[in-house]
Amino acid sequence: MKASMEGTATVPTAGRAGLVGALAAEWTKLWTVRTSWACLATALVLSALYPVIAGVTVRTQHAAGVEDPLLMPATAAAASGILVVGQLALLALATLVIAGEYGTGSIRTTLQCVPARARLLLAKALVVAPVLAVAGVVMASFGTALAWLAMGEQAPAVTVSELVRLVAGVAGYLALAGPLVVALGAVLRSVAGTLTAALVLMLLAPMLLDQSGIAVLTTIAAALPGSAGQVLITGGDPGPYGVAGALAVLAAWTVAAQLIAGAVMRARDG
Repeated sequence: MKASMEGTATVPTAGRAGLVGALAAEWTKLWTVRTSWACLATALVLSALYPVIAGVTVRTQHAAGVEDPLLMPATAAAASGILVVGQLALLALATLVIAGEYGTGSIRTTLQCVPARARLLLAKALVVAPVLAVAGVVMASFGTALAWLAMGEQAPAVTVSELVRLVAGVAGYLALAGPLVVALGAVLRSVAGTLTAALVLMLLAPMLLDQSGIAVLTTIAAALPGSAGQVLITGGDPGPYGVAGALAVLAAWTVAAQLIAGAVMRARDG
C-alpha cells in the first residue's frame, strides 16, 4: 500500500499490525519525501541567520564606538533565532505530517492501514517529537557557535551550563510542540489553517497579548503554549513561571490536543 505526506512515498504497512507497524510506516513516510528535508534545512538556515546578524551588530557597534553596545550572550542570540524564525519551518514539517495527507487525499490509505485513530496520532507524534528535538539541539548548538564567532572579541563567555540549558530547553519545547501541531492538523485538515493556528498559538498571540499591558490578557498569554516554550528556551527569567511550570503548561496543551484530535477523527473520519 502507498501513503505519504505528498502522496508519493511507498510505505511498508501491509501485514504489519500494532503501534510498531504504524511507527515504521510514519518513519518511512517522513524521510522519503523531499519536503521533510527542505523543512529541516530551512529551519537550520533561518535559525543561523539571526545569531549571525546579532553578532555582526555587536561587533559593528563596538567598532563604531557606541557607548552602550548591544551585548547579548551567544546563547541568547541563538534562542532568539529559534523562537522568531527557526521554529516556523519545523512547525511546517509537523503540519505536513498529517495535514499534508488530507490535502493530497493519501490520508484515506493511511486510515485503511491504521484504522485505530488514537494509534495513528500517537505514531505520528512519536515520530515527529524526536526528530524536532534533535533538530532543535543542532539549531541551538550551531546558532550559539555562529553568534559567538560573529561577535568576535566582544562575545561574552559561554559556559557549559548555559549551553546545556539552552539545548535542553529547545529540545523539550520542540518535542512537545510537534505533537501539538500534529493534533491541530488532524482537526483542521488544512495545511494553511494548521500553520496559521500554530503561528498564532506559538508566536503571535503570546507576544501581542503580553505586550498589551492588560492584566487579564497577560494572564491569558502566560497560559498559551508559545509562552511556555519561551520560558523553556530562555530558562524562565523573566517569565510568569519557572521551567517546571512551562513544561506542565505545554504538556497539558499537547495531551489535550491529542485527545481532542483523536475524538474528532473517530467522529468525523469513521
